Parts: sequence; structure tokens; C-alpha cells
Amino acid sequence: MENDDLEFLKTLQLEFIGETTDSLLQCEDCLIKYEKQKDPEILREYLRYLHSIKGSARAVEFEKIAMTIHKVEGLGSKPDAPHFIENSLKSIDTLREAIEFIRSGEIDEMNLILDEIMSKII
Repeated sequence: MENDDLEFLKTLQLEFIGETTDSLLQCEDCLIKYEKQKDPEILREYLRYLHSIKGSARAVEFEKIAMTIHKVEGLGSKPDAPHFIENSLKSIDTLREAIEFIRSGEIDEMNLILDEIMSKII
């Protein structure tokens, strides 16, 4: 990759971190609302946020995050499953932690926690 391209990618990755931090808060809010109201539109909103994060992660070459979110999205296909909310919130917390590892340049640690959560998502 050319130096200019690498710098552009780094800029996009920094933007991704900020946007994803906000989107994960929105995901959490949706899950809390969904737990109380069981409104399918709230669930769809939650899944749209996840889908957007997944696409952005792929665009900025954070494939491990995209793969994790793909599995988390799968939880949304079974919202009546036991522990759906709890497992989804744990996944959001792990993704938030992964973003912090990216922010601090600790990519190996990010990969470890994402591998761990992916192994727990059925």
C-alpha cells in the first residue's frame, strides 16, 4: 500500500473509532428499550446499527470486528431466545473494549477478546 493510501486508511480508521463508539451506545440503548417494549422496530433499528458498523469495519480493514458483528447479528434472529438481551449486551461491551484496544494500538489484545466472544456466540 502506498504511503498516501496508508495515511488515508489511518484517517478513516480514526473516524471509524469515533463513529463506532457512538453507534455502540445506540445499540445498547436499543437493546434496553427492546427488553422493556419488545417492539420489533426497535430490534430492526438495533440490527441496522450493527449492520452499518460491520460495513464500516470492512471498509477500513477491521475484518475481525466485521466477522464478530456478523455473529452478533445472528443473535438478533432469535430475540425470544433465553439470554438474548444479556448476550447481546455482553457482545456490545466486548466490541466497545475492542475499539479501545484499537485506539491504544493493541491489535493483538483486540483479536484475543474478539476470538473469545465469537467462541461463545452460538
